[in-house]
Amino acid sequence: RVSSRAYVSEPPTTPGTSVSRLIPITPASLVGGSGLAPQQSWHRVGTRRCVDAGQADRIARPLRIEFAGALYHVTGRGNERKAIVRGDDDRRDWIATLAQVVSRFDWCVDAYCLMDNHLHLLVETPNANLARGMRQLNGVYAQRFNGRHGRFGHLFGGRYKAILVQREPHLLELCRYIVLNPARSESAPRSYETFPWSSYRATAGLVPVPAFLRPTAVLRHFDGDLAEARRRYREFVRAGLGGAQVPEEVVGEVYLGDRDFVRGHTAPNACVEIPRVQREPVRCSLEGLFEHDLQDAVARAYREHGYSLREIAAVLGVHYSTVSRRLRREEAWSAGVALQDLTPNGDVRPRRERGKPTWV
Repeated sequence: RVSSRAYVSEPPTTPGTSVSRLIPITPASLVGGSGLAPQQSWHRVGTRRCVDAGQADRIARPLRIEFAGALYHVTGRGNERKAIVRGDDDRRDWIATLAQVVSRFDWCVDAYCLMDNHLHLLVETPNANLARGMRQLNGVYAQRFNGRHGRFGHLFGGRYKAILVQREPHLLELCRYIVLNPARSESAPRSYETFPWSSYRATAGLVPVPAFLRPTAVLRHFDGDLAEARRRYREFVRAGLGGAQVPEEVVGEVYLGDRDFVRGHTAPNACVEIPRVQREPVRCSLEGLFEHDLQDAVARAYREHGYSLREIAAVLGVHYSTVSRRLRREEAWSAGVALQDLTPNGDVRPRRERGKPTWV
């Protein structure tokens, strides 16, 4: 039967059994008490709680792509855009925490900048552990900050943002963008050349290089001689003062790279709570979807790839109401296939005897 309630399966209560019973999902039972309305008609997915992408509201969460050698531009902002540091003691503690995280998780930091209410990191993860490291960095620092200032609650506003970066040609531009943040601050612009809480001075050879920073990844692009490389680096950063305020070409709020780079690192089968533009930033074309004359092509274009009824109708040369009728029939056909899979001995016709849904 089709139910108006949502369900998850509960592990069997009797040892040695493999059958689980269905229990209803209530708003309070969802993770974090988010209050999602259980509007999907039927769900059974083992012991995992799952929400249908097309039938229930969700709390969107950013896509996390991790692999060995990945390069990320990581940003974090204070809760309600408030300060994450109140003095130099806090700044030194954040630097010390970052150094501990880099050592523990074997990170390679190419650039960083700690502002009053946000931070920037350009970091490579040889061991595919960005999430673990950021949990350590933000969590430990926030605990210490709260303890020093006698406060409670969140220090950072939401999850950190991590953009997967194609090293060439974006490494140098990102390094420059990060260290120029003090000069571009709208509230209190400061000289990037004297700002002590970024990687600029160490990379430029003005102060000793901290153990957690890897300036050679940047300097080797300028010259083989260290002194000359530092001089050209300083000129390169100075030339960017009148440039763009933010990195361009970011796709789906997750990727910074060309089309081939984005396609090579997409995750179309990721959790449905992740926005579609991040799971599939480069969509399949409608022409390509309909080229193979799939029986559920309209449903796939609409539900999986996010095309509107009008966009589909324009490609097929029909009215969008015709596409809407076709979509309903394809969904009904797919439901019949699913029912046949669940009831192989029932009176539903075998899949091979079902015809393709018609436009009429």
